[in-house]
Amino acid sequence: MSKKPYLYLKEIISFLFGIFLTVILAVCEPFWRIRIVAMPKRFGEFALRGYLFLKRQEINGREKRASYIFISGPPVNRQLLDMFKRKLFIIESTNFIPLRIFPHWLLSKTRFLVATSQNSNEYYEFNYGKPLLKFTPDEEKRGRKFLKEKMGINLDKDCFVCVFARDSEYLKFLAPEKDASANDYRNSNIDMYKKAVEFIIEKGAYVIRMGYIVDKPMNFKHEKFIDYSVTCRDDFMDIYLAAHCKFFLSGTSGMTDIGTIFHVPKIGVDTVPVGYAPCGKNDIYIPKKIRNLNTGQLEPVKLIMQQLGNDPRILFDGNKFRELGYEYVNNTEEEILSVTKEMFERLDGTFKYSDNDKLLQEQYYKIFPDNHWAMQAKKVPIGRDFLRENSSLYTHTL
Repeated sequence: MSKKPYLYLKEIISFLFGIFLTVILAVCEPFWRIRIVAMPKRFGEFALRGYLFLKRQEINGREKRASYIFISGPPVNRQLLDMFKRKLFIIESTNFIPLRIFPHWLLSKTRFLVATSQNSNEYYEFNYGKPLLKFTPDEEKRGRKFLKEKMGINLDKDCFVCVFARDSEYLKFLAPEKDASANDYRNSNIDMYKKAVEFIIEKGAYVIRMGYIVDKPMNFKHEKFIDYSVTCRDDFMDIYLAAHCKFFLSGTSGMTDIGTIFHVPKIGVDTVPVGYAPCGKNDIYIPKKIRNLNTGQLEPVKLIMQQLGNDPRILFDGNKFRELGYEYVNNTEEEILSVTKEMFERLDGTFKYSDNDKLLQEQYYKIFPDNHWAMQAKKVPIGRDFLRENSSLYTHTL
């Protein structure tokens, strides 16, 4: 199908605008170094890449005589964008959408475009110093009022845990015209969190189920359980809740990255792909197991690494992973409950490793080569009980 005339016109305008802007930036360079930064559209990338830019400047310092101009289209979350605007100069306009497109073929060949990278191995950055984003006093009042009036939670005496299970509904809403099935391997079943939710409530905390658009409510009822995702969510509280919870219990999703930038501990469950680990402060995790589609048997991770290597084009594409004969297997209710108990032990100071536990942790990380894309996350422990029960799948020796 041929393109409509207005699409050709947009491409021509984008091209001419790109040439014009590049010339202007080059002329200004001796006196004023202007750097362009395009903000990502997806929630997790938007949060982490913006935050990592700020944190890296805090650690390494700014480029001399440089000014950074961030370009954003309609924000994925209004509150988060507003908080970034307190730290960054951000142009927010649909008129600048072409500016977020052409740098990939023009500005990327110059020094004027600054890439916002995030490679899932930024343990040092996320654990350095204090969180950089803060709520204003008025925002704190607003958040506390919402919690008390909408959820019955008084932060002066109550605490809460956020839980989130990724499904496909959000991406369908964000880009209904795109096939996002390659990401389905990251999905979880919220009902598998039931035993963990019951335990959290037994420990005296409220539980808030997060999510923007979800495929179903959680099959659980309790006065201390709030399915916020289907009752009362809004942009502001998405950020406020993630920043103020006791910890986050979640699969692999951008939603929980908000907690990471506020140094909120996270339990990563159903983590994927092979070798991925969260890298926030005080995080722990348990990965999905891997089944061989031809034999029906669970495969040792070391064998997977030997066969598939370290290629993210395979590991981050669920469809390609299946084509090669493998599928991910979600964590069970008991596994999620067990790692939740471990988090409470870690937070209250009663957690202990045996000598064998320490050895198993070491053996697990020996599976991955030093050049693995997530090896900074070696500092983040895999769940103790999970590793005990699955040592044949997750140790270096076959």
